[in-house]
Amino acid sequence: MRVTLAAVLLDAFGTLFAPVSAGSPAAHLCRLLAADGVQVSPEDAGNAIIAEVGLYHAKFPHVRDEAVMRELEFEASDITIAHLGLTGFPRERMRQHLLDLFRMTAFPDVEPALAALRQRGLALGVVSNYNALLRAHLTELGLADWFCVMVNSADFGRAKPDPGIFLEGVTQLGVTPERVLYVGDDLENDYHGARRAGLHAALLNRDGAPVEQGIPTLSTLAELPEYIDRHLG
Repeated sequence: MRVTLAAVLLDAFGTLFAPVSAGSPAAHLCRLLAADGVQVSPEDAGNAIIAEVGLYHAKFPHVRDEAVMRELEFEASDITIAHLGLTGFPRERMRQHLLDLFRMTAFPDVEPALAALRQRGLALGVVSNYNALLRAHLTELGLADWFCVMVNSADFGRAKPDPGIFLEGVTQLGVTPERVLYVGDDLENDYHGARRAGLHAALLNRDGAPVEQGIPTLSTLAELPEYIDRHLG
């Protein structure tokens, strides 16, 4: 017996938003520093970014508040300055460059898709491997009001693909897993994690990478309402 879909849960980074800057982050950092009269090679800039991103991967998911986030931003600035050999370069200036480099923006397909889902009477939520500032970041992007549920791994204590974090979102929605569709851009964390938790799932494949046969795939969130109407409505 087919169960009527009641809600859609979505991933955050890579699904709802991503960095604004296009092209090479190393080239972008070179341009930002050149405007300050500082010349660095793309190779050195790339190595500095790798070190800075490594720090973020380790610490960002555990950030609890804005003060800790600011400390992390300065720590990232210090690592970047050190890797570039820019002794004496202002920490705040590098912090601003890194914020510009990785400033987030919502994908243009997000709000039209969310509006179409809401028109179908579906509840909307986010379940994400993200820190405790998820709500604040979605608010900055103008997206928070779309969602009645927001679950982040820092507050929950477990991360995708652990089934528990998906089921926490389902519980907060007040429905059963078979009435929820999860959409995200990572095959293991998002698609397989949601399926193991008993949710429906679809993979968002924005870059058109090869996907194993049998995985429901969307190239854009604009395809999501029609996908639901055809397969889960």
